[in-house]
Amino acid sequence: MWKIIIIILFIFIELIFCQIPGGISYQGILRIHDGSLAPSGDYTITFKIYDSETATEPVWQETQNIPVNEGILNAIIGRNTVLDLPFDQPYWLGITID
Repeated sequence: MWKIIIIILFIFIELIFCQIPGGISYQGILRIHDGSLAPSGDYTITFKIYDSETATEPVWQETQNIPVNEGILNAIIGRNTVLDLPFDQPYWLGITID
């Protein structure tokens, strides 16, 4: 009997702590104008999400300081600004650096 109660308790606790992820992982390679990898350092990157390919106003945006290591960047989009879009349609991502 106790085993069943403990199993139910663990399942209940797991369900309490489950949540929908609040961000989207984004990885990329940053290159400069001549095609070589961008130098390592922190870059200010603005992410904008648009609801159509031709939209000029984003439905969401966020700016982060992202460390870049030998041209490689990793970011979690939605880390600073809640990413509360319904994702029931296609979206387009725009990225601006510095």
